[in-house]
Amino acid sequence: MGNVFKWLAISVGSVLALGALALVLWVAGRLTHAFDFYQTPSNANAPTFIIGDQFFISRWVKPERLDFIAYRSSLPEDGPTVFSHRLCGLPGDTVELRRSRLFVNGQDLDLGLQLVHHYALARADYARLPRPLFKDTTGIIPIGDSLYQVGLADADAARPALRAVRKVQPAGYRNPAILNVFPAGRNEDNFGPVVVPAGAYFVLGDNRQNARDSRYIGWVRQADVVGTVLGQH
Repeated sequence: MGNVFKWLAISVGSVLALGALALVLWVAGRLTHAFDFYQTPSNANAPTFIIGDQFFISRWVKPERLDFIAYRSSLPEDGPTVFSHRLCGLPGDTVELRRSRLFVNGQDLDLGLQLVHHYALARADYARLPRPLFKDTTGIIPIGDSLYQVGLADADAARPALRAVRKVQPAGYRNPAILNVFPAGRNEDNFGPVVVPAGAYFVLGDNRQNARDSRYIGWVRQADVVGTVLGQH
């Protein structure tokens, strides 16, 4: 019995020591900004992150392609702030969107990603669709008397009973907001090809038709990256 109590005491002591060490490391990380918390302010990365989701980042982790990164940028209406989007293009990569699908160096990178796009729904389908499936309520727009445009996750839009048609900008349409940044940009669904310069990244939101990402703000300088997103809670 004595050995049992001794083993329990050692085990409890080890757990407490590890807990104390973890607490010290966590506090040190927070004080040095090696780890930071942020809260998602928009649905630009839905369905991966929705409004109110909290996530933490680390400046100690070098980002890889398709990681989410947090970075400093500025918009005229918002001023300087911290954005978070998916890292899609590394220096030297050729980035292109064809009918809203992302290709990097000729490879389709949308395969395996869970994304949101805008879809046209018949009024009857819109009325019976469960509201939690609306991943982008700002994208709900009536189209005439019989259709609605809705932001849906691609997996939800593919339900057999749902008659959803993805809305895609025609290749010939030229979006002035994008052309001001990228003369080869055209529009949000047909973009590029462009080559990512040295010292920069190309980022996209998972909510592809409602994200103020590199298509609108340009390259993200590596010097402006504040950390790699490690998880959410």
